[in-house]
Amino acid sequence: MENKDQSGDELLNAIKKIAKNMGELNQQAYQTYQTEVDSIILSKTTDNATIENQLDYMLGFCGDPLVLELYKKLCSYYWEINQQATRNYVHYYKQMWESGNSEDIN
Repeated sequence: MENKDQSGDELLNAIKKIAKNMGELNQQAYQTYQTEVDSIILSKTTDNATIENQLDYMLGFCGDPLVLELYKKLCSYYWEINQQATRNYVHYYKQMWESGNSEDIN
């Protein structure tokens, strides 16, 4: 029985370590993406590829509320440049993260 308890503790510790690492990774992603999003907006970039590449990079981190806010900010900016592409990125977000939740990110 003690061996079973040790295995459970080891698993719990491993999960805690993964969660901590994910939190750190999300924080690093936010800091990097904040700089990039601000740069795109401040420079008034209209290049579709540049903006879409940034949205692509960010999509995988949108489970983090801070990164999601940046994603929304960039989508709002992109709306004035390419509405159809922005709709697509809202759709991609919903497909990946919402799982039946009807809340809109715009």
